Amino acid sequence: MKLILIVFLTFACLIAQDKLKLSEAIEISLEKSLELKKSVLEFEKSKLNAWASKTNMLPKINLTAGYNYYDRMPVEINPVIPFLSTEANSLKMLSSSLTLEQPIFTGFKFYSIAEIAENQVKVTEFENEIVRNNIILNTKTDFYNVYLTEILFNISEESVEILSTIVNKSKEFLKNQLITENDFLKVETRFFESKSKQYEAKNNTKIAVGKLNKTLQRDLTFSTVIDTNLLFNNQLANFSLDELIDLAKHNRAEFKKQKEFQKSLESQKWISRSNWFPQIFASGSYNYLQMDGSDLINSDLNDYWQVSINAKWNLWDWNKTFSEVEIVEQNKIQADVFDKLLTDKIELEVYRVYLKYENQTQKVYVATKSLNSAQENSRISSNKYENGILSVAEVIEATNSLEIAKENLAVSKIQLAIAKAELENVVGIDLTLRKN
Repeated sequence: MKLILIVFLTFACLIAQDKLKLSEAIEISLEKSLELKKSVLEFEKSKLNAWASKTNMLPKINLTAGYNYYDRMPVEINPVIPFLSTEANSLKMLSSSLTLEQPIFTGFKFYSIAEIAENQVKVTEFENEIVRNNIILNTKTDFYNVYLTEILFNISEESVEILSTIVNKSKEFLKNQLITENDFLKVETRFFESKSKQYEAKNNTKIAVGKLNKTLQRDLTFSTVIDTNLLFNNQLANFSLDELIDLAKHNRAEFKKQKEFQKSLESQKWISRSNWFPQIFASGSYNYLQMDGSDLINSDLNDYWQVSINAKWNLWDWNKTFSEVEIVEQNKIQADVFDKLLTDKIELEVYRVYLKYENQTQKVYVATKSLNSAQENSRISSNKYENGILSVAEVIEATNSLEIAKENLAVSKIQLAIAKAELENVVGIDLTLRKN
C-alpha cells in the first residue's frame, strides 16, 4: 500500500513539473521563433558588413604572378639599338609583383561608408528588439487566452453541477406535484444547454492550446498543460498618460531605429560630396621580371622597387554629384516627415492602449461587484426553491446570472492582464516598477 502511494505521489509530482509556466513559454517561443532567428542572422550579417566596410581605409597587399610564352617576337625591335637582340624567334617572360596600396584621402568617402555600416548594425539590433518584444507579447496573449478558456470551462462545469442538483430536486417536486411538467422541462432544457456550452468551452480550450503550440513551434495537437497558478500584478505604477508617452519616445526601438537611419543619411551626404574632393592613393610594389629570348632586360636587374602617389579629381560630371547631394537632402526631409508620422502613430497607440487598460480596470471592478451580488442572489434563490417558495423561472434566472457574472469577471481579469502587457509593449518598459 505504501509503495502504491509513493508511486502515485511521484507520478503526481512529475505531472506538476510538466506544467508550462509563463516565463518558460516566453523562453521557448524566443528560442524557437523562426522570425527571431532570421532577425539575429541579419544582425550578424550587419556586423560582418561593418567590418568589411572598415577595411576600405586599411592598406591592401596583393601578390600577382604570371608566365607568358611567345613563339615569335610580337614586335619588331629596331636593330639600330645595340643592346636589344632580335635573334631569338621565341620569348619567355616570368613576372611577379608584391603591391601595397593605401588610400590617403578620398573626401571622407570610406569613413562615411564605415559609419553607415555601423549605423546599420544598430538598426538591425533595434529591429531584433522589436521582433523579440512582439514575440513576448504574442506569447503572453496566447498563454492568457489558454488560461481564460480553462477558467470558462471550469465555470461551465460548475454550472452543470448546479443545474444537475436543481434537476434532481425538480424531479422530486414533480413527483410531489409541486411543479408542473412544463416547469420541469424548462429546468431540463437549461441543463442540456449548459452541457452543450461545456462542450463548446472544451473545444475553445483546445483551439487556444493549439494556437499557443504554434507560437511555441510545437505540433498543433501537442498536449500542453499550463501552470494556472498565475500571480497577476496588473496594478500600474503611478504614471500619467503624458509620462507614458514620454517613456515610449525614449524606450521604443522604433524611435532608436529612426535616429540611426537619420545618422546614416548624414553620412550618405558626405559620400555624395566626396566626388568634389580629389581622390589620393599611395602604392608601393616590389617587382620581379625575367625574360628569356631577348636582351631587353638586364639579367642583373630582374627585381626592382616602385613607389607611386596617384591623384584623381573629377572636375566636371554634368552636375551628377550635385544631384546626388540634393537627393540625400530630399531623403532627410522625408525622414523628418516619417519621424513626425511615427511620433503621432506611437502617441495614438499609447493613448489607445492606455484607455483600454483603464476601461478593463473599471470592468474588473464592476464585474467583481456583480459577481458578489449574483452569488448572494443564487444562494437565496436556491434556498427558496428547495423550500418550494420560488418559481422555476426565477431559480434558472439566478443560475444564469451567476454563470454570466463569473464569466464576465474572468474575461475582464484576463483582458486587463493582456491590456497591461500591450501597454508595456507600446511603452517599452515594465510598468509595475515604481518611479524613483
